[in-house]
Amino acid sequence: MFPLCAQHVVTDFTLPKHDGGELSIRSLKSSSAVVVLVLDAQCPYVKLYSGRIKQAVNTYASKGIKFVMISTNKNLNEMASELGIPYLIDANKSVIKQLGASKAPTAVVLQPKGANFVVRYQGAIDNNAQVEGDVSVFYLNNALDAILANKLPQKQHTRPIGCMIK
Repeated sequence: MFPLCAQHVVTDFTLPKHDGGELSIRSLKSSSAVVVLVLDAQCPYVKLYSGRIKQAVNTYASKGIKFVMISTNKNLNEMASELGIPYLIDANKSVIKQLGASKAPTAVVLQPKGANFVVRYQGAIDNNAQVEGDVSVFYLNNALDAILANKLPQKQHTRPIGCMIK
């Protein structure tokens, strides 16, 4: 997959939720932004990032940012319960492809614009996948802070480090 450029338009999509029912991204249009986390339970990098993802959810959910997890399988039930965010199944990878994600974890920040969403950031959560204490650049947090300040993120794409999505 190729990285999406900033300003790339993402049209509405609906996916099944892991615990039944469906979720349409359109239903989240009232938020300041939507963070779509493309994850895979078999990927050790996802496990390394679980605490940082939880911290981002805890920090930004109260500021009007919505979070959604997407995976190709149902192996992230425990993480979804712990985070308290929707967990969607994209078995045929149609949305994952639309978002340009090829590795897990990948964060995609979408901002509502008209009837659709615009990509404001796509890539890694931060600059150190393996050692949380050595992180020096918080890409996702920086993008969300910029959006909350009504600015475009300085860094709109980074190369995600993780496992190839199969």
